Amino acid sequence: MARPEAQHDPFDAFGPVSPDRPSSKTWVARHSPTFFPGPIKKEDHPQSWDWPKWLDRDDVAWLAMLKKLYAMPITFPAAMSPEAGLLLFSLIRNIRPRTVVEVGSFLGVSTIWIAAALEEIGDDPNASGDPEGREGALVAIDDFAPVKETQWRKASLDGDRQPIVRGHVDEAGLAHRVHLEKGISWEVLPKIREQLRSTGGVQLALLDGDHGAEGLRKDLIELEPVLVTGGYVVVHDTIPERCGGHVGGRHLLEHINSFAAGLYESVEIYLSPVNYGLGLFRRMG
Repeated sequence: MARPEAQHDPFDAFGPVSPDRPSSKTWVARHSPTFFPGPIKKEDHPQSWDWPKWLDRDDVAWLAMLKKLYAMPITFPAAMSPEAGLLLFSLIRNIRPRTVVEVGSFLGVSTIWIAAALEEIGDDPNASGDPEGREGALVAIDDFAPVKETQWRKASLDGDRQPIVRGHVDEAGLAHRVHLEKGISWEVLPKIREQLRSTGGVQLALLDGDHGAEGLRKDLIELEPVLVTGGYVVVHDTIPERCGGHVGGRHLLEHINSFAAGLYESVEIYLSPVNYGLGLFRRMG
């Protein structure tokens, strides 16, 4: 959990205090074995994502599409694992946002998880919390550039990814939930800011595009004017040692309240089967 600013707790004067409460408390170092299990050995690293058998439903279009995507070598390991996707899906089902922003669609895996959760919430005003009953929508931003082969990804993709992602979303039966925006995320966000404001702002955002510290800073700064108080930000890949040395997610976890306009509480979540890490932030002011 990110270190909060030292503040007086108004409840200190009430109720019992743990008898083994130490006089001082020390944060456990991130590299300590008690913080997270040690780095996975190269020879033990998975070679692909395993689709859970209990989600094997060809009669549900979006599940069938995800199963197909996870079977493609190109989606490993950059796409969210099925376990991480389920976590994101569950989070959205519980938060019930009306407007979600995604930065970094890749081939549409996380896009489908998000859109499917919005579809499951549906348009019932009692379910969505919106008295006007407007549809939940996802705005997905990506440069849709070609994909290169890497150490773990044994496939590449030339050309524009946007029509490919659109095709995947269409096949999943979720086109009516998704609006694709092509471009650099921190340049696109100011251009669509008024559109996002008109829907009541953004209640949840997934920032999974540029994984550098500067890029993630820019994404958050351009998102903040439309991120509502109480809104959530999800960041994938927070452990640089396990996700190609990308430091952006870790930087956000450790420094968000030193540069952001808003005030955030945050927590880091362990991911399975490979712990690339996930950061969850909630805007508190």
